[in-house]
Amino acid sequence: MVHQLSDHAVVNFKLNLRRSASTRQLVTRRSWRNFIAADFEAYLAASRLCADLRSLADLSPDDLVALYDTEMTSLLDKHCPEVTMRQKQRKLMPWFDAECRASRRRVRAAEQRFRRTHQDADKTSWLTQSKSLRLLYEQKNRLYWRTKIDDSKGDSRKLWRTLSSIMGDTKNTCNSSGHTADEFATFFANKVDAVRQSTSSTALPDVAVTARHALNEWELVTPEAVVKLIGNAPNKSCQLDAAPTWLVKPYR
Repeated sequence: MVHQLSDHAVVNFKLNLRRSASTRQLVTRRSWRNFIAADFEAYLAASRLCADLRSLADLSPDDLVALYDTEMTSLLDKHCPEVTMRQKQRKLMPWFDAECRASRRRVRAAEQRFRRTHQDADKTSWLTQSKSLRLLYEQKNRLYWRTKIDDSKGDSRKLWRTLSSIMGDTKNTCNSSGHTADEFATFFANKVDAVRQSTSSTALPDVAVTARHALNEWELVTPEAVVKLIGNAPNKSCQLDAAPTWLVKPYR
């Protein structure tokens, strides 16, 4: 057997494949696992929001909003109190989508079921779903980066940025400027003042005709229209909401 040497030089390179350390943060949320909808519905029907609707007729919109926030917060504190827990803060991968999130939720449910029952069937189900979850992650990862690389064909800069993000060679430039928010505000305020001073001697334009619109009358909103509007709204909420939208919809 004849041994041949390759005419290619040895290429040495390093890949930063370390995962960023996950941090834990204290978060406050409601324990919806212990929430009993039937009990909440009974107390809601007896509250000031639903017991006597005639007494609400003389309240202003601001008073109605304040009453809703107070009553709903009080009911939720009773039936679903807030708890403080530690939550991992880890940056999700760009390919992590709704399908991955749903699969991960099913795996966690299977794990909790096995730790509660200690049955062999539940353990097998948990391990099977965990293996399927890892395969799904690998498939999503490969498909995402292959698509990104294919989309970068013909654009070397875009391709290099994609490869740099794969290899972990990302530079944090959020603090590279060294400017503060007050300095930005001062810069734009000075810029506006300079424009006003430079155009102070300019004559005002002569506009002969301008469009004018006025709202002269309003249509009354019926309760049916409000119910339909709430029912068609997406289930989105923020921290300022007294109750999440998905909880308000069934009792509208």
